[in-house]
Amino acid sequence: MSTATQDSHISMNALKQLASPQNTPSDSLKNTASAFAERVMRVIAKRSQDIGQEALLKALSQDSDEDALLEFTRAIVLEKTVVDTSPLLAAKYRGIVMKSRLIKESGGALNATKAAQILGISRQAVEKRISKGQLLAVKIDGVRMLPAFQFQDTDVISGWQKVLEAFTIDDAWMQVSFMLSQNPGLQGKRPVDVLKDGDKESVIRTARAYGEQGAS
Repeated sequence: MSTATQDSHISMNALKQLASPQNTPSDSLKNTASAFAERVMRVIAKRSQDIGQEALLKALSQDSDEDALLEFTRAIVLEKTVVDTSPLLAAKYRGIVMKSRLIKESGGALNATKAAQILGISRQAVEKRISKGQLLAVKIDGVRMLPAFQFQDTDVISGWQKVLEAFTIDDAWMQVSFMLSQNPGLQGKRPVDVLKDGDKESVIRTARAYGEQGAS
């Protein structure tokens, strides 16, 4: 049995023990966290040798532990052996890094309950607005979350609903990326900043063009 198979076999046995009804919820969480940390540490130890000291120092220089882990993950994506030997894994890493960066640039993400508090409406009303395309939500770990950039004070940014209507693409992550990326059609400014400055029509026009490009 290969090392990888042994590790997988051990992990499956551990999972069965963790799920034992003899464990209290607290004990199960502690045991699961410990098993997960052990597995992550194996990956970190292995990949640290691959990406080199310069990449490790860059990860260490980050302000928070979360940012350090994100930078480490980014370095793994760029490491040639990962791309060559496991393109699917590399693609998954790239997706994780991209989405994490977008959420960070958007000022974080809110669940429906928090969004409801900001807007002064019920959680159900927030969910209804999401379904109608009046609020932007993305899936994070299977949960719908609302990027914070679309909110201003106790409402959404003025003109935001019209911008959402202008998109001809449905991919929420692409819409987030559009709003937070510098756009040559807006003199190199980010659409979210232009919208906050009050130039709704320019953002709507650019969003419509972006949607048409995405659909072509």
